[in-house]
Amino acid sequence: MTDSTPLRHAGLRLGPLQRLSIRSVRAAGRKGLIVDSGQRRYNPSGRRAIVWLAREVYRVPLKRCCPSAMVAD
Repeated sequence: MTDSTPLRHAGLRLGPLQRLSIRSVRAAGRKGLIVDSGQRRYNPSGRRAIVWLAREVYRVPLKRCCPSAMVAD
C-alpha cells in the first residue's frame, strides 16, 4: 500500500509500513481482512513482542454455512 487507505467496516486506516496494535489486527481479522505481516522485535525492556506492519491488506472470503446448500436425506 503506497498511501493511506481506509478499510470499510474495519475501523482501520492504514499507511505504508504503519505499526498496528494486536487489537487492530484482531478487529481486521473479524471483518475478513488479513494484515501482512508480523515481525518479532524486542521492546526497550528486553521482552520480545510482535510488531505488526501494514504492508499489505487483502480480503479473505469468510466461510458461512448456507441453509439452502444442505440436503436432507
